Amino acid sequence: MADSSTLSAQKNDSSFTHVLDELNWRGLVALSTDASALKEALNKPITFYCGFDPTAPSLHLGNLVQLLTMRRLQLAGHHPLALVGGATGLIGDPKPTAERTLNDRETVASWVTKLSDQNRKHYRVGKMLAKDAVSARLNSDSGISYTEFSYQILQGLDFLELYRRFDCVLETGGSDQWGNLTSGADLVHRVEGKSVHLIATPLITNADGKKFGKSEGNAVWLDKDLTSAYAMYQFWLNTDDADVVDRLKVFTFLTRKEIEDYEQQVLAEPHKRAAQRRLALEVTELVHSQKEALAAEKASQALFGQGELAELEPETLRVALKELPHISCETGISVVTALVESGLVESNGQARRAIAQGSVAVNKIKVTDEQAVIDQYLPGKVAVLSRGKKSLAGLFFG
Repeated sequence: MADSSTLSAQKNDSSFTHVLDELNWRGLVALSTDASALKEALNKPITFYCGFDPTAPSLHLGNLVQLLTMRRLQLAGHHPLALVGGATGLIGDPKPTAERTLNDRETVASWVTKLSDQNRKHYRVGKMLAKDAVSARLNSDSGISYTEFSYQILQGLDFLELYRRFDCVLETGGSDQWGNLTSGADLVHRVEGKSVHLIATPLITNADGKKFGKSEGNAVWLDKDLTSAYAMYQFWLNTDDADVVDRLKVFTFLTRKEIEDYEQQVLAEPHKRAAQRRLALEVTELVHSQKEALAAEKASQALFGQGELAELEPETLRVALKELPHISCETGISVVTALVESGLVESNGQARRAIAQGSVAVNKIKVTDEQAVIDQYLPGKVAVLSRGKKSLAGLFFG
């Protein structure tokens, strides 16, 4: 297990002379307003903002890209504003072909808590209609409601108000929000005669082109009640070799030299998965805490490596096992029955064959008797059932 000294502090990378150069190296600038003017503006401290819509009770990994981008700008001496949008949260973002269901005010108000003069005359309808997200909806069968159409107006008003109150001159966001980002910059220019700046980060995808952070429509949440620290750690640990270096650039504060060293390790010794283990540790610490990151690492090693199950805190083990296939049972359940009910095998016959082949273990102790029962459990009234090295299930005794 890595000790706490291996976890990186959040710091500027001294190998870069300008924060914009670092953002570009990390692949965090997909689109921006005039690059030279933006770089000039960032030569002295400025105020910038990023908006987050309360459309769920937690932020997710896509939002984490924005939060870490904001942190990098803050470390370079700039002043961040994180805006949780009430009105835009009610509307949501336009989808290419479907109307977003409006959220009720009470729900959005609770999510805002959880996450912590209308100048429409300055908008030109023709320009609004030309936005990619809007035009796609207009050309679809469902069309677009005025409510969703007005999203860009509300977001633009946010930028104008923040400019007036705090001299905010830069907005960041995802590249899929570029039309809404430019709405605010245009409005500030029309009303105040001031040119402001935009940075859009790319949508993060895997090497195969699939959208990152989604599995069967389930987001990876930053709230540990929705995605545990152990599940967060395992998500990053399972990063593909083709993606891990890019993930280190975007989601950690490791320096360019450190990341380039890991890149060489991926090429030379991919089986050791050193880059994945460091990535998992770093991001879990950022999202949760150093203590929880180290506990998640220890649990992962105990379940899938050489670590000792008995050395884990009972609650840490219970949380980890809930992320695996698991069943509730009574002491004395047969190993064969537990294998079938947990889904590790499909039938009693297959269970008996697995035992005969020596591939079944309870709490890492090999089972050799087809008639064996489970009459002991670990602290916390749990047991770990395994078939082979990677197929595990949790047993909860009540």
